[in-house]
Amino acid sequence: MKKYNALPSLEKKILQILSIAYAKLTQTQLVDCFVTLNIKTENGERFDSGTKRAMFKLLRNALDNLLRDDLLNGKSRSVLVVNRAYIEILTRHLVAEKKFTAMAGILQKKLNLTQEGFAQKPSLSMDQLMAGMRIFFYQEKVSQAIELYENFISRVSDRESLYTVWERICCSPFDPDWFRRLPPDMHTSFLKGPYLRDMACWSQNDSHADYLESLVMEGSEKCEPDLEAAVLEKWMLTGQQDRLDIWLKKYGGWRFVRGRMQKPSHCMKKHWIF
Repeated sequence: MKKYNALPSLEKKILQILSIAYAKLTQTQLVDCFVTLNIKTENGERFDSGTKRAMFKLLRNALDNLLRDDLLNGKSRSVLVVNRAYIEILTRHLVAEKKFTAMAGILQKKLNLTQEGFAQKPSLSMDQLMAGMRIFFYQEKVSQAIELYENFISRVSDRESLYTVWERICCSPFDPDWFRRLPPDMHTSFLKGPYLRDMACWSQNDSHADYLESLVMEGSEKCEPDLEAAVLEKWMLTGQQDRLDIWLKKYGGWRFVRGRMQKPSHCMKKHWIF
């Protein structure tokens, strides 16, 4: 965020709009967004005060700077999209600054990223569908994001699984505060395989493992029984008696997880001798 924080106001506004839009925009669409949001240049010039060519000229230096600094993809001003390595960080920053909801509400309607807008289109790109989903997700409306996916994924030719969508949103980079919003079955899908592989190889992905183990210690409903059992197995096999003692004190007898007797997982049997 250091690079972002050092940018002039206009360049920040461009990135904010494009991070919410997610899918590629043209300069014309970007100018229209500026007009709708009543954004002006540093000199107070409006984006509806001249010809289209004159308005593009107001953006030229800012866009060239963002392209040069690799904050926008490509080398041309004709198609504008934020570098995917930064886009989720930028959006999360907008949420943290409490600017996201108001801006996203306006852009959602302006760019037709709604149920009604999608219903009028015979086909969609995956990025367009993700744009609509991200607006819901970053307002903590996960069920509405899933509903949007289920209603319109059939219209997407370059479709991706729901698992991949959440991976792109929550794991670029991994952010436990946002990942926590996902339903329990997604936690299991994402975390169980990598967690067991790390255990078998005596390695650890700290960000994922720390998050998962904190869920178990909390007794969180986000952690399904099989996933919880994998963590307890690890603590037992690696001699983390202090953690086991705390968990046992909170949640009950050993080998019972949420009232169910757990057996060693199939994956663990292949790698450990009991």
